[in-house]
Amino acid sequence: MGERGARRPVIDDPNATLPGVVDVATVGRLLRGERERQGIGLDQIQAETHIRVTQLRAIEDDRLDALPAEAYARGFVRTYAELLGLDGDQMVQTFNDQWAAAHGAGSDEGAVVPAPIASTDASAGRAGRLIVIFALFALAASFAIFAIGRLASSGPGQRPAQSTVRPATAGPGSASTGPPTQAVARPHSVRIALTAPHAPCWLQARAGSGAGRVLTELTLNPGRTVHLHGRRVWVRLGDPGNARLRVNGRQVRVPISAQPINLLITPHGVRHA
Repeated sequence: MGERGARRPVIDDPNATLPGVVDVATVGRLLRGERERQGIGLDQIQAETHIRVTQLRAIEDDRLDALPAEAYARGFVRTYAELLGLDGDQMVQTFNDQWAAAHGAGSDEGAVVPAPIASTDASAGRAGRLIVIFALFALAASFAIFAIGRLASSGPGQRPAQSTVRPATAGPGSASTGPPTQAVARPHSVRIALTAPHAPCWLQARAGSGAGRVLTELTLNPGRTVHLHGRRVWVRLGDPGNARLRVNGRQVRVPISAQPINLLITPHGVRHA
């Protein structure tokens, strides 16, 4: 009949792959395929990783919105992949690409970045800036008071007292006072040991702050210890009640909280970040 009367071809198989369509291997398909190949059930994966079956199904079904925050989901994927003997770094990279595509990375809305505490109120931002400015002024005033005190104690034309205490010169017949006593210096870095004695605890560590370079990110299982070293180390604990922290060989109490917490560990101590 001509082009107007010609019929369009009918596709008998609805599951047939059309020309030009690429079947992408997602995180869920890769993990499910390897698990089924090894003949392992989800209940066994839950027993080994302490990740709930509902979350494992969400990972295998590529339902990213059903997972917790991105950092937690990334840790689950790494733990699941390494249990199956897969490359954890490669699987996390595939997850990152998939997460970015699902949440519109590069669009006007921007990528969704989980944060421990988020506020969209403009007044909260102004209050935060005022707190920072006040802290800087307080630090400058403390330094000025300290410098004035040092100058006043040294007197005019004299040098400030040295940190090393020297013994008096021994006279005839007097006993030796021993070697000079030196002041105790504060360490310039911290050595950190994190353990989870009784139950798993997910953690992420970064250099300097929460925006710094990632040092490690994993689910800390019982019997395993993570060692970190640096001048300033930022740590996020998913289940603080299961974590034990030692800094420079000394036990530090971790606050008990039902929610994840962030800690900043420096030579001056440990504080919430």
